[in-house]
Amino acid sequence: MGLLNKVRQIFHDIYDNAYQISRETDKKRLLLIVDIIGCMLKYSASPNNYAKFEFYHLNSIQRKTYVTYGLSKKMIQTFNNPAYISVFENKLRFAEEFKNVYQRDYLNVTTMGFEEFEKFCQGKDKFICKPIDGSQGTNIKVYHIDNVKKMYAEIKGNYESGYMLEEWIQQHPTLNRIYPDAVNCLRIITVYDGDEVHFLTGGVTFGIETEIANGSQASIIAPVNLDTGFMDKPAATFGSILYEKHPKTNVKIQGVKIPFWDEVKDMLRTVCKHTPNVGYIGWDVAITPKGPIIIEGNTTPGYKYYQIPKHLENGIGNRQIYQRHLK
Repeated sequence: MGLLNKVRQIFHDIYDNAYQISRETDKKRLLLIVDIIGCMLKYSASPNNYAKFEFYHLNSIQRKTYVTYGLSKKMIQTFNNPAYISVFENKLRFAEEFKNVYQRDYLNVTTMGFEEFEKFCQGKDKFICKPIDGSQGTNIKVYHIDNVKKMYAEIKGNYESGYMLEEWIQQHPTLNRIYPDAVNCLRIITVYDGDEVHFLTGGVTFGIETEIANGSQASIIAPVNLDTGFMDKPAATFGSILYEKHPKTNVKIQGVKIPFWDEVKDMLRTVCKHTPNVGYIGWDVAITPKGPIIIEGNTTPGYKYYQIPKHLENGIGNRQIYQRHLK
């Protein structure tokens, strides 16, 4: 994207967010535009940050406690050497590199033959097809196994290049009871400084309508207490009500402990040290009946979903947790 297009996009985002906020509140659009620009300059907050974190309700003391786009970018630049991130950007390579904690079958769509596919399907009810370089849960399709020949022809015809198949993860009954249709993913953000692995923040993303649980889609997020492993707050999403129970199953979320919590942290302490030149990672973890496994690692870990306003006390964000590692 050229410089002029970037500037146009920024002004579009400023105007669009100011327009939406003005419609939902009694605040004047022009004043919002001025305030958004001010927050961009003072707090390195994007227009989207301003809207999601509801900066229009916060004072300057509260605003400066948030992890914003600028601080997230600085964390990435400080801890993640671009020369080493390719293992995280290619999901096939990631599966091979972290096979000890990946622990599920997968196939390269480009190279697989029918016999290999047929063997992959044996003993399974379903699997997913996903791009090897995708993000935010986009372009993922869940296949329920029936006519193997027909499925093979469809997959080879539609996903010949740049896709992989992956065994559907059987999740632990504790999370399955809450929402059984998707793998409810645990995201834990870590920093490895070369000496110690630090746990910054995290939560569980629960699907609510689809078979894919991802914060960028129709889902709700429950924060996890990193010391105890309990989801000690209700689930929510931006602009949402709080959910002590899952809205579809009516099963309790708040107060439930993540199974194998100590094993989750031990596993992450190990895998963080496997790629010491990529130290700031958002790990997606699934909890199976036998223990935790890694779904993937993200070198742009995200920070917004762990600062949902309804989860925060007194409008105070997570900046202090992140900032201390830059010192």
